[in-house]
Amino acid sequence: MPEMIRDRVNEVLEENDSSSVILSTALSSYAIWKLYTWVYHHELSLSQRLRLGFFEFVKSLPIISGKVKEQVDAEKAEMAKNLTTAADKWISQIPADEMKDEDLIKLMKEYIDYDKIDWRGGRLSGTTFESNAEITKLCALIYPQFMLQNPLHADLHKGLRKIEAEALSQVLNLYNAPKTGCALMTGGGSESLGLAVLAARNRAHSRGIRWPEVIMCRTAHSSIDKACHYFRIKLIKVDYDYSSWTANVKQMAAQINRNTCLIIASAPDYPHGLIDDIQAISTSQ
Repeated sequence: MPEMIRDRVNEVLEENDSSSVILSTALSSYAIWKLYTWVYHHELSLSQRLRLGFFEFVKSLPIISGKVKEQVDAEKAEMAKNLTTAADKWISQIPADEMKDEDLIKLMKEYIDYDKIDWRGGRLSGTTFESNAEITKLCALIYPQFMLQNPLHADLHKGLRKIEAEALSQVLNLYNAPKTGCALMTGGGSESLGLAVLAARNRAHSRGIRWPEVIMCRTAHSSIDKACHYFRIKLIKVDYDYSSWTANVKQMAAQINRNTCLIIASAPDYPHGLIDDIQAISTSQ
């Protein structure tokens, strides 16, 4: 078979000079490489890009685009209605004169009374972690002692640095980290998840993986989507198990390949508050 192909190629190219053969071979190889790169070396899969392109085309059609704009404008108006009122007065310019203390306190009291929903009542999910009067009073006592200190200058603010080091050490011990383990204080959930994704990507790059992939259930936190977009990582989403409403372990295992740098398990997940089968996910192959 290889000889037949070779003879056929020689027959087709026998009338061409060597420079034409070399040039056509180089151009063909380059075209194949570009096609391969376009298909496989992208943070979105080919099917995702085709779907996005199709829907973008459909939404651009005049008969559809008008309906889409009408719906978007209606949603914007509803959001603005929920967030503001017609009586709102906005301070959009830096005051030319110094504001008196009593005027500033009065303004802050207006902002405190601005909230109409009782978020302290304990009937909201995902907004505040604690609304305990004793803890609030304790925080109000401690926070002012450190609020003007800069943890970047650990040689100057040694007490603040010690607090941070002790908190990190406690977390490392909680997770039974090895002696080589390390931790980092972050400013919130998005930064925490983003740094975890970044660490996995950098580790993959150090191992020669140019296009790392992250696998997660679509019930995982949306910050993973954002992190993969920031760091140009291909994100593979699987469905959840409709019997348990947790991540589908079999689907996750089926997506693992040599480019996989991270597998996400939620404890709890974002929409349902359920804990994925972390042990089964961690042993998937």
